[in-house]
Amino acid sequence: MKTTNNENLDHEENQSIQNKEIKKQNIFLKFLKSELSGWNAFEILLLVISTALILTLGIIAKDKAISILAGITGTIAVILGAKGKISAFIVGATNSVLYIILLLQGSLFSSIILHAAFYIPMNIIGFGLWFRKRDNKGDVMSRFLSWPAMIVIYVSLIVVWIAYSFLLIEFTDAKSVWLDSFILIGSAMAIILMIFRYVDQWTLWLLTNLMCLIMWSVILADIENSSFERSTVIIFIIQWGSSLINSFYGFWNWIRLNKNSKKYEIKVLSKEDYDKLSKSKKIAYNLDKFFTKK
Repeated sequence: MKTTNNENLDHEENQSIQNKEIKKQNIFLKFLKSELSGWNAFEILLLVISTALILTLGIIAKDKAISILAGITGTIAVILGAKGKISAFIVGATNSVLYIILLLQGSLFSSIILHAAFYIPMNIIGFGLWFRKRDNKGDVMSRFLSWPAMIVIYVSLIVVWIAYSFLLIEFTDAKSVWLDSFILIGSAMAIILMIFRYVDQWTLWLLTNLMCLIMWSVILADIENSSFERSTVIIFIIQWGSSLINSFYGFWNWIRLNKNSKKYEIKVLSKEDYDKLSKSKKIAYNLDKFFTKK
């Protein structure tokens, strides 16, 4: 009898383990299905053309594999972001690692800091925040900034950009200072707006992608005095050109997502409920009310 009971327990334990494994597989398959679904002709065309150009150029020029991979992952990440897909953070973090390795060849200090100390941690945080704020189709629930919040963000962008540029000029021998510093500050603000699902992020992405395109074009024009290979620079010009086009599309698509998906709503709390919140939750609640358009 004791043996039978032990066998039953072993059977139940094995069954429980199998059920957990099946559940994990189902979650992964559901995630994969949501990320691969909903692609339209424009998105596929932009992805295929950009990837094909980068891959072809890299092979013809016998460029380093890491340069080609960095260009391709960057293109995929921005298109996934425009679609409101959570996998944008996974691909984006991978792209940052590859990009850092390449930037170490030059003196683009701001861009190295941006990717190492900001992009990678923010991609991890963004993945977690987006995972909890998706609709039943797997798309992100987007929202708009309030007018006071927009004023605060753009004034802060200009002030910090100018101040940081002068610091770089004074204490480093960094190249393309004004462009490089704008890319750092603008991208930092854009990714913060991205992880909190604000449509307005695309205005900043448009500006930073334009600056990236100009910066790499300037490097190409003076390639003889650059530590980068010509083919590597051209790959990044293609990537940032694709990203610039994608910024316009991302803006439009996120507005469409906001109209067609479940709306993000700030729960209005009574004074009694508000008083029950911890200090940190009160701060988060008040910031949410200030920054989000009602």
